[in-house]
Amino acid sequence: MNLNSYDLGNKFLAVVSKTVVRDLFDEVASMGMMTSSKQWVYVIPDTNNGDTDAVEVLNSAVDGNNVAFVYNASQTSSATCQVRKPPRKISRTAKKTNKVDWFFFQGDSALCTIEEFLRAFVDVMQDKTVRDAEKYFDMTVEEYDLVKPSRKEEMLSVAAAFRTYLVDKGKCGRCTEWLMDAAEIGDGGSASRLGVGVWWPVVGIRASDHLLPHVTGGLRGRTITVASTHVKLSFFYIDQNKSITHLDCAVPSVDHP
Repeated sequence: MNLNSYDLGNKFLAVVSKTVVRDLFDEVASMGMMTSSKQWVYVIPDTNNGDTDAVEVLNSAVDGNNVAFVYNASQTSSATCQVRKPPRKISRTAKKTNKVDWFFFQGDSALCTIEEFLRAFVDVMQDKTVRDAEKYFDMTVEEYDLVKPSRKEEMLSVAAAFRTYLVDKGKCGRCTEWLMDAAEIGDGGSASRLGVGVWWPVVGIRASDHLLPHVTGGLRGRTITVASTHVKLSFFYIDQNKSITHLDCAVPSVDHP
């Protein structure tokens, strides 16, 4: 059959179980599909925060490999992650003694997220109002109109502050967590795991580096010695009288760090 072939860009996404990661990694390498021109991302959904041994395969990477793992690191044993529905009714005794079961305000519950969003919004807007008031009273109305941000800039500023608040102070939505690790090649060609990001349901992706650092960052600050060799060149010069002159030229060897 004469089938047309298409170049997919040498980018591969493999969704695999933790039990076959090592076998697939070794098989791909043995087939010559782990070269510097190819990019591999493995997604492992059946791991958790206490079972991430499969990710240690990254330490087997060699110089020229562009490979990263996105794996499940969700909490399974923490008591705050055992979310249950709130009670339909609260007893009179609980109301009077203020002993309402707040357990359902923890972990990944919707009530926990709503409460945290409201607290974040109030704190962020309060800080913004204070800063804007200080700036407003330090200058005239005409000066303030010239330097005040546009509506779009204000919107982006509030959204960034809101996200920063949830990352730094948020407690909800952290039971479900996915981590991103990449293989970073150091001096001597040895590989090590490099944490490049995290994903939470509430905050979203929080990237600290590139998913495939060697694709975008090249040598990543590595020191490589480049040496030039000593070469002796010979030249023969023939003049108009057809006499031959032999010339030698030697190029010295130099090491460049």
